Amino acid sequence: MLVHLRGRVAAFILTTNAAIDGSAQQVGHVVDWLRHEQLPHWKRTLANREEAYQEARRAWLSAEADVRLAAQGRGPGRPSALDEKLDMDKAKRRRDEAEERYHAVRRWLDQVERLSAPLVTTLRGHGFGLADEGARALARLDGMVVAIEDYLRAGRSA
Repeated sequence: MLVHLRGRVAAFILTTNAAIDGSAQQVGHVVDWLRHEQLPHWKRTLANREEAYQEARRAWLSAEADVRLAAQGRGPGRPSALDEKLDMDKAKRRRDEAEERYHAVRRWLDQVERLSAPLVTTLRGHGFGLADEGARALARLDGMVVAIEDYLRAGRSA
């Protein structure tokens, strides 16, 4: 009976320690994902979209200059720069979205790191405490098994 209980206590300690370690690792995975995947992704995306916006802006400014020249009667020019303006506005919205997401990832990273550090420390402390207390409990159960076996042996020999 006590041997069966000892096995269950040992299994409980292993399962609980694995859950505690797994929880701490999950927090680490989230921090790593934010820092090493999301942050660089949105930084690159922001740079690419900023470049696309600047290119669209230059195209719009060039088209605006052509429209002004046409209005002054100096060259063929063009009637409107509306298409370029629409392209520039779209590129600006996409750039602004990437900037928003980049800053959101930075905020989340800071927040997750700040809030998770004490949690991970507490989890690891509980893991160490459980391992120590579990080892003591198993040792006591072993001692009880030995004492019971001694008692039973003494009863048989008497």
